[in-house]
Amino acid sequence: MGHGHNILPSSKALRTGDPCEEKPVNQRVERGTIVSVNPNTLTCDVITTETQSRLTGLAFPNLAQDPQGSGGHIEVPRVGTQVYVQRGLGTAFITGFQPVSVSRGTSRDTSAAILGLSGQGSAAPKSADATFLGALPTGLKPGDWMHIGNQGQFIGLFDQGTVGLYAGPWSHVLATLEDDTLNIAARNFNLRTGVGNLICKDYGGKQSLLLQLGTDQMTETGSGKENYPLTLKMGGDAEGLLDMLVTDRRGTTVYKRVISASGQVREEATGPQDQTYKGGRSERVEGDRALDVQGSESLNITGDCIEAIAGSVESAVSQNLLSQVMNDRTDFVNRNWDISVGRNMNMTVSGAIPPIPGMTTAQWMFSNGSLVIDIGKPGTGVPAPMQGFNLNTYMPQGDIVLDSLAGKIIANTVLPDSVLLGASKGVATFHTVKWELGLQVFLQQLLTWLDAHTHPTGVGPSGPATLPMGPASGLLTPLMTAIPSVRVLVGL
Repeated sequence: MGHGHNILPSSKALRTGDPCEEKPVNQRVERGTIVSVNPNTLTCDVITTETQSRLTGLAFPNLAQDPQGSGGHIEVPRVGTQVYVQRGLGTAFITGFQPVSVSRGTSRDTSAAILGLSGQGSAAPKSADATFLGALPTGLKPGDWMHIGNQGQFIGLFDQGTVGLYAGPWSHVLATLEDDTLNIAARNFNLRTGVGNLICKDYGGKQSLLLQLGTDQMTETGSGKENYPLTLKMGGDAEGLLDMLVTDRRGTTVYKRVISASGQVREEATGPQDQTYKGGRSERVEGDRALDVQGSESLNITGDCIEAIAGSVESAVSQNLLSQVMNDRTDFVNRNWDISVGRNMNMTVSGAIPPIPGMTTAQWMFSNGSLVIDIGKPGTGVPAPMQGFNLNTYMPQGDIVLDSLAGKIIANTVLPDSVLLGASKGVATFHTVKWELGLQVFLQQLLTWLDAHTHPTGVGPSGPATLPMGPASGLLTPLMTAIPSVRVLVGL
């Protein structure tokens, strides 16, 4: 016992690990249990198993400082952890964790290894406390584990299910068990997957994003065969603020959509587009709208179509225009209506079926002004032969009525025999008779000649008549040439 007493270290050495313990017999390893943890100094207190000594201010197990920077390695132990403590080589230090076999049915928080321990928790360091903090971080919790590089980068496992991979404020990954959240921060970011790539770049304060996606490894996404059919670009070499490109397997763009920062959208598609809106569609264009169709356009509306146009409408059709109205049509023109036809114009009105006697099939009403129809007017076009105005009615009682309340009905022609009344197939044989300067003059001369015609005796045989003005034929025949109308003929 005496010999054993001589080799026991002093109480001070047991408490502090005094470096004066130079004898090898006093340099020993003891088992102990951590009873207090202070992450702000990276120290803990340990009660040894054999001597029940309380060693304070021991550095965390496996703690390492990087001699060339602020890096290092930190493992924050939990209270109750069983460790090995080296004594007699200067300040006592923990050499490692002691393996402990615990039954599966035993809860760790009721294990005998940690029952009855006191002094648990974290406290701010006092001026006399030992500290191993250096340039290592504070605020860690028991159970945290960090390995830190000499430029502040670290890999860490933290309390409450948090895992960190950190290189800098703009280059780190933080995964948390709470809400199953993964936070990624990167100024430049490259994500490469089997389906494609996501690349974010920062250059001189400017940022860009490139998303490349494909679905076929053999022809689109395989190594050496990268030909992504879908590409999204923002910034960088994008034409607008955001570009969307779809390419075929030859790399030819078959669809493009470019959205500029001002809100302008440009869309290009080489193939047909089919859009279906089962719930209806409302479109509002607050500026101008231009539609350029290089091929054909088909518009099919099964319901009504209502157009309200505040300005003018101009339609230019280079070929044919066909309009079919299966029911009524009404045009309201508040001012002028001009129609110019380069060739022929045909209008056919069928009327009611079956026919209604006396019904008006077509009606023109002119409230003010006159109706003027010019046919072959000089100076308005190339004269065509045999131009005319034909009005035919083929019904047995198809009357043609020309009424003028206070005006005149005038038929003007220039050529002789050019006005035909009652003609048959354009032929009328007989001239009409003119009254003034024609028949009237003839009759007046006939009456004058008759009044001057006398016989020598009143009763009985008489001699030749007395003709003061000569024979009637000589006087009246010249007047007969003025009786027929020069331009008006009548038929039988």
